[in-house]
Amino acid sequence: MQTMNRYRTPSTEEAVWSGRCSNVAQYKIQEIVRILSDLDAEHNLARDELKCRLLGSKAREDAIEKLRTEHRERRRPYVTQLEELRECGGHRV
Repeated sequence: MQTMNRYRTPSTEEAVWSGRCSNVAQYKIQEIVRILSDLDAEHNLARDELKCRLLGSKAREDAIEKLRTEHRERRRPYVTQLEELRECGGHRV
């Protein structure tokens, strides 16, 4: 059974349906996917740094949870834009 990763960034191929989006929408989707990818990379680096620190177990867990919450908040507007572009098939740009 495959589990869904709710933080997974959709690939450009998943976001653009075989040319159904306008060129402008395709560009916007690609740009959003790039931004999300950058945010995910930054988050992963910061999380790995926190895991390596010699903090107490509880403090480390709290810091990682705070980082995860901040990451979700930073991603939210971009995910919303991507969903809107997908819903309209890229025609409302």
